Amino acid sequence: MLKMNKGQIWVETVIYTLIGLSIIAIVLAFVKPEIERMQDKAVIEQSIDLLNNLDKKINDIRTGGSRVEDIRIKRGSLIINGINDSIKFVLDDSRIKYSEPGIEIASGRINILTLAKPDDTNSVELWINYTAFNITYQEEDKVKIFQKASVPYQLGIQNLGRVGEKVQIDFSY
Repeated sequence: MLKMNKGQIWVETVIYTLIGLSIIAIVLAFVKPEIERMQDKAVIEQSIDLLNNLDKKINDIRTGGSRVEDIRIKRGSLIINGINDSIKFVLDDSRIKYSEPGIEIASGRINILTLAKPDDTNSVELWINYTAFNITYQEEDKVKIFQKASVPYQLGIQNLGRVGEKVQIDFSY
């Protein structure tokens, strides 16, 4: 039987530990970016659901009434644009190209535009234009930006009636 001294056992233990940690680091170097891309895709798809849900609420109150909607924003920004009568979601630091960069596409009522940035990230913009409605924020034609937050926003959506040829849909927080 071979005799091993205690020093040799410790050296082997350290070497095996370093080999194991190196293998874990190599695996993480390849897996982590893919996980981040999957997370970005999930954020974009949740944002599409958010815009579709807001669009449904707006159409539900077309003839009158109001709704309160809880809005969760974990990444990106939700923009209510009373000047252009649109609602937009922007994810400025996406690690995926959700669509062909620079080419606007439509998915149902939602317009999608991916813009490549110099730092190897992308800006993904999702928006709905409202031609039949006058979108306002607190009864003014202005832009309101909702940033990411740890708690949901309670967004009020109200039909204020006809103003000229359009129905005024007002948002408030």
